[in-house]
Formats: sequence, structure tokens, C-alpha cells
Amino acid sequence: MTGSCTYICTPEGTGGFRFSGKLEFPGELPIRTAYLGFTVPLGTLVHVDGKQIPLPENAGKIIVAQKYAKALKLVIPGGKILEIKGNFQLIIQDNRLLAKKFHNFSPNRFSPTEEIIIHWRLT
Repeated sequence: MTGSCTYICTPEGTGGFRFSGKLEFPGELPIRTAYLGFTVPLGTLVHVDGKQIPLPENAGKIIVAQKYAKALKLVIPGGKILEIKGNFQLIIQDNRLLAKKFHNFSPNRFSPTEEIIIHWRLT
């Protein structure tokens, strides 16, 4: 089955941006969840709901953390800060076990029938 995917990323006056996306298919999809994911370099500091989550120095388990959250703050080497706010399920995956040199973050998992609002800010 084929369908369409559109997304919009709009800057906001607060220094952040609003991301929205829409998937449209002519019939029901045989999937339970979808997600929005991104990667960050090694050395990124992670704060979830105000508490720091240490990323392991050496590769161990693939899933580093999995929890429901309202705020994610990433301090990326070099000083850039990415903040994500909303109600979401966060999964942090250590891709070094897959011969990659980064961590993968999935800040949202949702049912295809849900509408989710998440606010992002990069400074």
C-alpha cells in the first residue's frame, strides 16, 4: 500500500521550532506504533525530567533507557542545547553495538491514530 508523508518545521520567536507531520494512507496500516528519531554524537549530556541520565562509556546493552517523560534536554559537545517538551515515551539506544559511533534517540512513540504535540528548542 502506498501513501504520503508530509512534515513542516516552522521557526518560533522563542528560539525554538514547531515540527508537525502527517501520514496519509487509503486504508488502515498494519502497524502498532510509529516514531520520530534522531542521532547525537558520543559525549552528549542527557537530562530527562531534570535528572541526568549517564550514557555508558563502553557499549553494553542496546537499550540504555526507556521511559515516559515530559522533558528531554541534550547538551551536545560544542555547546548546542536541544530541548524537547511534551508527553512522550523516550527510548535511548546505544548503536555502538551495531558498529556505529553514536546514540540514537526516539523521543516519541505513538499510535498512528493519535495526534501528539511536542515542542522543540535548539539554542
